[in-house]
Amino acid sequence: MQIETRKSDIIWSYVGKIFGFCNSFLLLPFMIVYLSDDELGLWYSFLNFGAITNLLQFGFGPAFARNIAYAWSGVRGIVSKGVNSSGNDTDDANWNLLDNILSASRWIYLFISFIALLLMLTVGIYYITFISRNSQIDNAILSWLIYAVSIFISIYFGYYDSFLLGVGNVSASNKTVIFSKSVQMISTVILLYAGYHMLAVAIGSMLGSIVYRLFVHGYFSTELKRSGHKGFRLQSVRNAFPTIKIIWPNTWKDGVVLIANYLTSQAMAVVCSLFFNLEITGVYSICVQISSACVALAYSFYGSMQPAIQSAVAVADTDKQKRYFMISEFTYWFVAIAGFFAFILIGLPILNFIKSESHFTVAMAALIYLFYMLYQHHQLCCSFISNYNVLPYIKAYLISGIGSIVLAFVLGRLFPGLSIYSLIIAQIISQLVYNNWHWPIYVYRKLNVKIGEVIRQGAVQTYRMLF
Repeated sequence: MQIETRKSDIIWSYVGKIFGFCNSFLLLPFMIVYLSDDELGLWYSFLNFGAITNLLQFGFGPAFARNIAYAWSGVRGIVSKGVNSSGNDTDDANWNLLDNILSASRWIYLFISFIALLLMLTVGIYYITFISRNSQIDNAILSWLIYAVSIFISIYFGYYDSFLLGVGNVSASNKTVIFSKSVQMISTVILLYAGYHMLAVAIGSMLGSIVYRLFVHGYFSTELKRSGHKGFRLQSVRNAFPTIKIIWPNTWKDGVVLIANYLTSQAMAVVCSLFFNLEITGVYSICVQISSACVALAYSFYGSMQPAIQSAVAVADTDKQKRYFMISEFTYWFVAIAGFFAFILIGLPILNFIKSESHFTVAMAALIYLFYMLYQHHQLCCSFISNYNVLPYIKAYLISGIGSIVLAFVLGRLFPGLSIYSLIIAQIISQLVYNNWHWPIYVYRKLNVKIGEVIRQGAVQTYRMLF
């Protein structure tokens, strides 16, 4: 079945991202007011360490979504590299192949979730104890245990989300995010007001994960029934292994990308918590949170169209591939630049009004946003390349990820007066050297498009799609 991007998918994609941004922004003042500086910094350390467990997914999410899109579009089979294109707009999905991929994904996610839980109950507890040793924070370990449960739930049921994205039901995926984040925000605010401090945000996170599991399972079942599938048949680990073996060659590459992305972005917050106090870590993490949310919003138009792009690749429709890329480029830069001015002119004054002693500076915020804007753009281009089931950017990602960490230590040692800016400058330089410019040029040449064409056609095609 050919996957098409519907207007509702685009709308819900933006609504989901905007809601996620507003949820974090609306929750932030309550956390600033009801949590101490040390508690706020510790919570962001929770989030940054929890992001490490996402590395255990090692690229299976994008790989499963990509291959589910191929099976849904009727490919004859999946291959380790490239696409076994159906070559036409078939009306029938490859149901047997779809069941194979879903079974493989379910077993993999079950294994990963248990490993993540074990990691958080061992290394994670030691980490939290170490960084909070000089702070008077009640229930730090109990809060961490509750947060670990929420991570376990989110990871295990991640294969449902891969399915929804793979079949192009972006609306359902974003509705699930909205429902779960709503529960998380409301419960967290109520518990903060009741005086539960760290426990409030941990319990809110767990309740959000539970609601996510309930809704995503419901949408999964509904989508299968709507498509006419007679019912998902879970296969044994042994029968699912051949599918995992086929997917693995590109999956481990996606995993390397995840590790490189972590080194380039979230790992810096972990480094920050180890070398600076929790108050500085909190300020840095808030700027990162807002900047990454803004560029994620800019990225969401492409994200809503990615299943359709993958379907176009499966049936070798080059015109659609080119058109969707130009739309993605135009909307990304338009929203990202608008987000920059909104953050600097509106966001920073509000943050400094709420917490004037934290010193949110324009220089820090602008540099962090610049890094994430350029970084997310080449991520978009590399993600577009991955739709062809080839990943030529692995080595560059890994080198830049390791380089950012090394450069941060070097700058910190040679120029101690830079303080937190040594981390930010290291991030920017490590990506400007190669990734920021090479992969966009790679895609432009592959599709034979020019910047002027992208601006003109991107604007026209975006208007037609929305109106």
